[in-house]
Amino acid sequence: MGPMYYSARVKQHFDHLSKRYGAEVDWEAFEDAYRRRAEGEDIKISRDVQRNF
Repeated sequence: MGPMYYSARVKQHFDHLSKRYGAEVDWEAFEDAYRRRAEGEDIKISRDVQRNF
């Protein structure tokens, strides 16, 4: 297998974890939290998530 774009590797890893743990991301809530935080609301988000965004 040749080199992959970073985004493809992230998606592949996410798909693997989703299947393994049965997890799903509520993308609408995720987007809402980051939008509200960008607008100045004091919303706490874990450092591991923040590092990626």
